[in-house]
Amino acid sequence: MSKAKRESQPAPERPDTAGAPPAPAGRERLPSLQRPIAGFGHGDTDRRQADRRQTEQALRASEEQYRVLVESAGEAIFSVDIDGRFLFLNHTAAADLGGAPEDYAGKTLWDVFPKEVAGRHLDAIRRAIESGVDYVVAEAPSILRGEPRWFHTSIRPLKWSGTPAALLIARDITKRKHAEEALQESEERYRSVVDNIGLGIALISPEMRILALNRQMKQWFPGIDL
Repeated sequence: MSKAKRESQPAPERPDTAGAPPAPAGRERLPSLQRPIAGFGHGDTDRRQADRRQTEQALRASEEQYRVLVESAGEAIFSVDIDGRFLFLNHTAAADLGGAPEDYAGKTLWDVFPKEVAGRHLDAIRRAIESGVDYVVAEAPSILRGEPRWFHTSIRPLKWSGTPAALLIARDITKRKHAEEALQESEERYRSVVDNIGLGIALISPEMRILALNRQMKQWFPGIDL
């Protein structure tokens, strides 16, 4: 091809790049991807850790207060599942049974009470659990370490790690029961003496109202209606 023809051939057109965005330069944009995302910086992480530590401290303080309250109550506090297995005992409850709380881990009512007593206790516990209503036994006879005892017991149904169970608070009323029995025996002896003394005895109020008559007086005055 001649030199004249080559010079007359038009040059290839270049695309107009005016106003177009510059081509991305990969390495130049990398620093922007490394900037901290809002809400996930080091300061936010520190705050979350501080909040978690504060929550854990508050939980430990609450658990300690609960432990002190349960241990200083002076009453037997324990939890039993629906099968009669001990889940928790405070030191008072364990001491009543003759040991420490850890001695009764996994044990049942039948391990510490006579068979008939354990069965009677479990009946009351199941009644509360199945009804979902608090149950109170005003005077519950029991036998601990071979000795008869009396307790005023409240039973509250609850869930223990998802398991149906009951929380029991038992107050030992053995001394009060013995005092009541002694008073009753004394009254019966007094009544026996008064009725067999051979004299007529009457108890009269300041308003001259007859309150009581012994047997002899009733024989003498059968028409008196008290």
